[in-house]
Amino acid sequence: MPLNDLGPPEPAFDYSGNIVAVRQAGVGNAASLDQAGHNGALVWQAGDGNAIVARQTGAQNWIAASQVGVGNTLNATQRGNGNTLQVQQNGSGNSVESTQVGTSLSARVTQNGSNNAVNIVQGGSNTGIQVIQSGNGARATVLTR
Repeated sequence: MPLNDLGPPEPAFDYSGNIVAVRQAGVGNAASLDQAGHNGALVWQAGDGNAIVARQTGAQNWIAASQVGVGNTLNATQRGNGNTLQVQQNGSGNSVESTQVGTSLSARVTQNGSNNAVNIVQGGSNTGIQVIQSGNGARATVLTR
């Protein structure tokens, strides 16, 4: 399932509340989404044993995630306003840890293959990063402040 730029502004943010859409196909997939404020999340999981844990506080934060395969994980935290995280994982055993604290931060991660890992920590405002991993066993750590 391809993901497009679903970041703010979105029609979903025209009212007070949070938006969550989760679609799962397979066995043992898990999604835990905790939102406070006016935030949105779109999750697609296909395969077995994929897991997403996401926490968002603030306004107009957005997470869009697609996991296709076996045993992929995403652990995301966003605090502030207007932050966007897009993750697409295809394969097995891929992992993303992402923390964004600030305003108008964006991160996009694409993982194709197996056992790839990304750790992102962003703070401040108006920065964006993109990480693409193809193959097996790639590691990346990105820190912006």
